[in-house]
Amino acid sequence: MDAILENNNAFQNLLARIAAGDTAAYDLLFRKYYASMVLYTDNILKNKSESEDLVSDLFCTLYNKRAKLAEVKFEKSYMFTLLHNRVIDVLRRKKRFQQEELRDFVSEDSVEEVIFEVELYARLNEAIDHLPRKCADVLRLKMEGLDDCEIAEKLGIQYETVRSHVKRGVGILRGKFDKTLLLYIFL
Repeated sequence: MDAILENNNAFQNLLARIAAGDTAAYDLLFRKYYASMVLYTDNILKNKSESEDLVSDLFCTLYNKRAKLAEVKFEKSYMFTLLHNRVIDVLRRKKRFQQEELRDFVSEDSVEEVIFEVELYARLNEAIDHLPRKCADVLRLKMEGLDDCEIAEKLGIQYETVRSHVKRGVGILRGKFDKTLLLYIFL
């Protein structure tokens, strides 16, 4: 406990010297924490250059606001709390940038394509509702991406029966939908 108090008192003296403008004390603080703070930051950001810049910027800010350093009570926790908050800010900015980039990427054309596809599937499901029950079940599973063997196993019917239902269902739907669309959906 005495070692902690001595370390804290030494830190308080160091901060008081920095607050008074002692550049040697500032240099000592920088050398003591810079490497470990860069390592901590790089562990999160996975970018050494960005981590070094962030920590250097933090030390510049500390120096510019050195008059307030005399009020600081806890050595390591203070330094790493400041750094942690800056890292969180960087991560938030990156996330916001990625979201904006994604919004820019999604063009009006792709939105229209999604709407078209949703409407197509709605019409297709409505048409499938009017097919014989077993045929409709097979086509719905086919639309979910199951292959013919998986459908046969799931429904407890023969592979050939699945093929027959697909052929029959697609034949009926062919009159209502473009042949290319049906191939795209059911292949």
